[in-house]
Amino acid sequence: MLEFNIQPQAGGWFIFPENVGCEIYQPLDYPSKIIEGRDVCHIEVCGCEVSFSYEMHGIHVVFESGIITEETAFAIVTSISNRLATITGQPTVIYES
Repeated sequence: MLEFNIQPQAGGWFIFPENVGCEIYQPLDYPSKIIEGRDVCHIEVCGCEVSFSYEMHGIHVVFESGIITEETAFAIVTSISNRLATITGQPTVIYES
């Protein structure tokens, strides 16, 4: 299981626009789909199920199932991080958990 944290570069919390759902976590560079019916946001990307939870130190990203290289997982998280930065206007930083 691979885990990452995406945080605002300046610290603090992400400030999301109103009415944003799980689509905010879909990477722009990889095809993905939202997995409905979960208590937290989940997507499927590159054959992996990925969960997202909004926590004190940013967005916790967990590759829960499937086989994926660390390099590909990091590239997916980077794409998601870039999307979050564009949507929120907050530069981001990624940490491996």
